[in-house]
Amino acid sequence: MSKLSVEDQLASIQKLRASGGDEQDAATKLKVYLQQKNNLVVARAADLARDLDLRALLPDLAAAFQRFLDSPEKSSSSTKNDTSAKSDPQCWAKNALSKALHHLGCEDAGLFLRGMHTHQFEPVWGGQSDVAGTLRANCAHALVDCHELTHHATLVHLLDLVADKDKAVRAEVIRAIAAAGGDGATLLLRLRALTSAGEEPEIIGHCYAGVLALEGVSAVPFIARFLEDQNDYSAEAALALGETRTPEALEALLACLRPPADSADRRSLRPQSYLEPDFAVALLTGIALTRHATAIDTLIEMVATESNYAEPALEALATANFGGEVKDRLTAVMAKIDNTRIDRTYQRVFPR
Repeated sequence: MSKLSVEDQLASIQKLRASGGDEQDAATKLKVYLQQKNNLVVARAADLARDLDLRALLPDLAAAFQRFLDSPEKSSSSTKNDTSAKSDPQCWAKNALSKALHHLGCEDAGLFLRGMHTHQFEPVWGGQSDVAGTLRANCAHALVDCHELTHHATLVHLLDLVADKDKAVRAEVIRAIAAAGGDGATLLLRLRALTSAGEEPEIIGHCYAGVLALEGVSAVPFIARFLEDQNDYSAEAALALGETRTPEALEALLACLRPPADSADRRSLRPQSYLEPDFAVALLTGIALTRHATAIDTLIEMVATESNYAEPALEALATANFGGEVKDRLTAVMAKIDNTRIDRTYQRVFPR
């Protein structure tokens, strides 16, 4: 096997994938490929083992993962926990192996904890970049399913990555905390939502979604309070509420469109000047995402009356990707109005 070129080994793995042959034969061949030094060959073998659900290869996958984590080479500029890029550039092998191990049910918490704390710096223009973010995220999700750890211990380990420098890792660890579930996870997500200053709105959006997933409609008032500031975090809150598709979430979103309680006419919409333009789009998109009849009627009425919210309403309806009935209603509405501004938006978001 070692005499074959890397290209020949990759071609052989691809042929094995296409053949759809006997699982035992595939496992025997992939076991050999998992022992190779080339990281791309090992990555392709791990991907195929995962796709074929070859649980018999768990020991071989774990051994390969351990081998790449134990790479002895160190670059002169690496820090204490950095692994070298020499044996596994771009973390191709470690990424594929971590995904395969998780998919196939590996519960070796120690192995995944090592992956969670792995950093791999490779040269980029002007310096170095850590390419092990995906690996850390993969291992965070895998750790949640390691039943040898207590729930408390799992959350403690996940917290190590909440402040990771990689935005994608922070997003995934928030999702992993939500997946861990329980009162501890709920409290951590609520706390992170309340201390959002300096964090990317997208990350906090995962906190909102996690709280709603864990607590259900009882969390709607908590998330709805973040709508008030009409900033990027508010936009994430609107989208998270919309994704729940609950009447309670819809009511909280519609409340943002109503005049204050002391207004003479509570039936009318708040003026366009009340809502920040970007927030208006997110708010109406959240309303559309609930997919309730009331939501659809409200948005179409905004278009039909040529309100100041007509354009973001059209964008929201397009984002929600409704079926033919809604599109037919919009077509009928557009045929009755003569408004260049609204028509231009309609043509853009619903191209023929």
